[in-house]
Amino acid sequence: EAKYDYWEKLWTLIEEAPRILICEANNVGSKQLQDLRRVLRNKATILFGKNTLIRAGLKHRLTEPNAEDEDFEKRKNTWTPKPELEHLIPLLRGNVCLIFCHAEMGEVLSAVEESKVPAEAKAGTIAPNDVHVYPGPTGMDPSQTSFFQALGIFTKIVKGQIDIVNELHLIFKDKKVGNSEAVLLKKLGVKPFSFGLKVKNVYDNGSVYSAEVLKLTNDILLGKFMNGVRNIAAMSLTLGIPTAASAPHSIVSGFKNLVSIAHVVDYTFSQAEGLLAVLKDPSKLAAIQSAPGAAKAAEPAKEAEKSEESDADADLGGMFGDDF
Repeated sequence: EAKYDYWEKLWTLIEEAPRILICEANNVGSKQLQDLRRVLRNKATILFGKNTLIRAGLKHRLTEPNAEDEDFEKRKNTWTPKPELEHLIPLLRGNVCLIFCHAEMGEVLSAVEESKVPAEAKAGTIAPNDVHVYPGPTGMDPSQTSFFQALGIFTKIVKGQIDIVNELHLIFKDKKVGNSEAVLLKKLGVKPFSFGLKVKNVYDNGSVYSAEVLKLTNDILLGKFMNGVRNIAAMSLTLGIPTAASAPHSIVSGFKNLVSIAHVVDYTFSQAEGLLAVLKDPSKLAAIQSAPGAAKAAEPAKEAEKSEESDADADLGGMFGDDF
């Protein structure tokens, strides 16, 4: 009965929120999960459970009700085919949980990433990132140099404390943390890791993709699109095949050629009169460039003249108009 209740909860969440974040939940504490649930209230639902139980529930949901099934009466009128759930089953590997998104997935992803907390390096665990020890004072007394010597870290004694001389790559990503490294980092008061739910995959109504896709902003997408347009234009121009991307460049290049020929043969046409005039008399270019500045400088002068005229009008009005 408890198993079936869990399945019904799973099926209900899939119907209400078909966008799911599949997260890795290694080294995540109950207090951390409790805080995350509070942040995601009304935005997402976090579901934990044994992978075998969840996979069995999904497979049962995929199976059409049969008269021999115990739950045939419950499912016969509500069951609908949902073959896209087959893509979700292979993702349930390892220590994972499912986050069913009621709000925007990007908003939920941001909340999950912000929930990570700093943690000490523990011996025997797999390092989620590289750890470096940087030069400088450690605050440790000279009697503790044995830790540094065991790890091959060059030190010196300065003002009664140990100073690290050179930077050292102490722990490598995806490698086990050694006991000496863990003890040293603890003595240094360094918490090099941050643990929390790690979003591995995104399930969106049958489509599965990486969580990195959710971090693509409109600016990033526009930049990638413009890079593609530039590449198409470059290929089109090189191959001599006109496309919508290369047409503006071809028109501009053709216009430049026409202006060059007109300048050489002393011919003019209306669209190129300005450029031809500058080519014949380069001093006009300086006049054109200085024109906007001169116009801006003239604006305050005009405003000053207007204010003087208004002041004069006011004086005249006071002299004649107010006497009547």
